[in-house]
Amino acid sequence: MATIQASVVVKDDGATKIVTWAGFTAADDVGVPVEMTPWGDRCVQMTGTLGSGPQMMFEGSNSGGASDYLQLKDVHGTALSAVSTKVPLQIAEVPLYFRPRFVASSGGASIDVILVLRRPNQSRQ
Repeated sequence: MATIQASVVVKDDGATKIVTWAGFTAADDVGVPVEMTPWGDRCVQMTGTLGSGPQMMFEGSNSGGASDYLQLKDVHGTALSAVSTKVPLQIAEVPLYFRPRFVASSGGASIDVILVLRRPNQSRQ
């Protein structure tokens, strides 16, 4: 199990934040949590080489304790997990902390996770 560090880029106007965790390769690799508030719009996607049998879970917590993370849901109430890099997933819930966790792989994977967070920009209104 590896702990994957996050790189964070805030766009010029401050209304968009892009968080990337690079290098998930083995089951139980976990991303370092990032704060999700005050970002109301949240979308996550995987990129890279999937290998065989990959599954990434997306988890949230309000306390940040290692055992306090639960699987988040999409806007339809379906548990968020990804087995494909094709489709960005919209996150319905807004916990204080978010992290990706790689839960299954039969090998050969090298996956990055990209989280895009957006909030209203008062200077544009």
